Amino acid sequence: MNNLYCGRPTCLAFLCVLAALVGTSASAGVLVMKNGDRITGDIKKMYDGDVFIEPEYADEFKVSMANIEYIESDKEFEYKVSLREDKALKFVGEGADGKQLVEIEGQEKALALTSLEEVNEPDEYFDWGATVDFSLNMTRGNTDTDNNKLAGAGNMQIGDHRHFLGAQFIRERTDGSTTKKQDLVGYDYNWLFNRPWFASFNASYERDPIKELDYRWILGLNLGRDIWNSARRFWSVQAGPGVQFEDRAGNSESQAVAQWRMRFRYDIPQVKDMDFFHNNGATYNLSGEDNTVVKTSTGLNWEFLDDWYMKWSYDWDWESDPSDDAEKADSTLRFGLGKAF
Repeated sequence: MNNLYCGRPTCLAFLCVLAALVGTSASAGVLVMKNGDRITGDIKKMYDGDVFIEPEYADEFKVSMANIEYIESDKEFEYKVSLREDKALKFVGEGADGKQLVEIEGQEKALALTSLEEVNEPDEYFDWGATVDFSLNMTRGNTDTDNNKLAGAGNMQIGDHRHFLGAQFIRERTDGSTTKKQDLVGYDYNWLFNRPWFASFNASYERDPIKELDYRWILGLNLGRDIWNSARRFWSVQAGPGVQFEDRAGNSESQAVAQWRMRFRYDIPQVKDMDFFHNNGATYNLSGEDNTVVKTSTGLNWEFLDDWYMKWSYDWDWESDPSDDAEKADSTLRFGLGKAF
């Protein structure tokens, strides 16, 4: 058997080269900062003014584009040009006049780094987010009231498949008597079969025994369209048929329904880290009892600390044929605190 021998200088040189190669393969990119620092790691995406990078020595974190001079990376990304189109993009390095040099579809171009609003990893694109917030309103005096709401929302996208999940639990008391005990959970799946068009399957569950609503299940198949879909603004609408199962005041029945849903979010450019939102949904009974239900939530989110935000919202619910002794309209102005993940 032949013995493999490596002299010490040769071995050291070989190990140095091997380490360099391993380091190069593990670090797919580098952020060159305006203060001269360099952050190397696997660049994941660019979204709404931040670059997300995962170095070997830490978990993924975000860096503000405003603090980055330029980026170098050997990875190919997908640059969202419009609702319908993505283009292949590479970060070449420093361009003229302090701009970022990129290669888009094989052509080099110098541009401001902050002009790239959304850049993602190609093919099996994956992204997710979640929020939890709590609001509590109390009054004491001629009338004692307690009004609190715990809400959570999550979203996930894998390629052309989006998932939205939301839940809220509302409790209201007036002079010691419970006046509202509403639980609402909803799920919405979108398949972007021909961007910006998507097919949607949604399911929701609601109960409020104070209003004699023991349960209300709704399943729907909708056709939808994204009007805006970027890091700084989102607007989608969808409509279609569905089926509803409910028990109100001891009367159980199923009905065919028509649905309308809208999601809207817009970053306010004049105020840093503040966005305006408006979500609404409407369900109209096509059979059974003549009833229409509308639910809306409108407000502002302001991120005052990293991933922590304050929330102001105005919630308005309306039902054309509520249970006995219940009002048609129900509105609440809320202020709360939330955490994003």
